[in-house]
Amino acid sequence: MILLDILTASLFLGLPVMLVSWWVLNKLYDDGKLERSSDSKSVSKGLKSLKRSWKDEKDSAGFLEKRWMKFGGGFYGLTALLTFIWIEITGAFDFVFNFPGFEALFRDGVISFLVSVLINQVQNFVTAFLWFFYWPDEGTDRHLLVWVLVPYGAYWLGMQLASREWDDWLDLYDDWRYRD
Repeated sequence: MILLDILTASLFLGLPVMLVSWWVLNKLYDDGKLERSSDSKSVSKGLKSLKRSWKDEKDSAGFLEKRWMKFGGGFYGLTALLTFIWIEITGAFDFVFNFPGFEALFRDGVISFLVSVLINQVQNFVTAFLWFFYWPDEGTDRHLLVWVLVPYGAYWLGMQLASREWDDWLDLYDDWRYRD
């Protein structure tokens, strides 16, 4: 059922994408690194120039912003980053609650264990970059287009929410609430 897919995609991917895009962009606006009055093309150009400048300067961006830019920046990078975080968190919970024991972990030696951890990280990284295949695969009868359009719409909404000051949103609400 496509309605269930839309709801699931909105909850698992859309809401996090919207909140993180709003938070990161709002922070960039507040820090003066982007102009709130800019259109979306100017914001995209500004993000690209920030990405280049952050590569040169080591401490000019926060932890989340640096990771976002390492994943490519923009919608795709943010969605890939959040997918990577999701994969890592669920993997950590799975490891803790289904702990195989030290004997099973080190059965083939410490080097083998470290190599398997490294391979797992690379697999998670590649899976995060192919997020549009990861999320629909989490259940049955998933629609790929839904899992692309919902987070994109959420990213756009987060950008729009961040493009205005809180006072502007409150004024809009007051105008709507007290309309004649």
